[in-house]
Amino acid sequence: MASCFISNWQSCGWTETQLSQAVVEQLASAAFMETAHNLILVGGTGTGKFHLATAIGIAAIHQGKRVRFFNAVDLVNQLEREKSQGKVGNSLRSCVWWMR
Repeated sequence: MASCFISNWQSCGWTETQLSQAVVEQLASAAFMETAHNLILVGGTGTGKFHLATAIGIAAIHQGKRVRFFNAVDLVNQLEREKSQGKVGNSLRSCVWWMR
């Protein structure tokens, strides 16, 4: 299932997953990016969040968008480091600038 997302999400066997094809197609259109919304995928280990995020990111790149992927643990650790160094929000400010 996961490999079909990376190679070509349109050819996935939708009966193999609980994901709605319409929802995935909507996310792959990157319309949420036009209104500067973020996408957060939540689920248990091994449920395909990383693969889905990669597929949506690739689809957005094909539409000329810039994408950035954060692992939640790494992002929290980065923000904690910035806080301890008195540089709260530096990485997030650079993301906001970078996405404009």
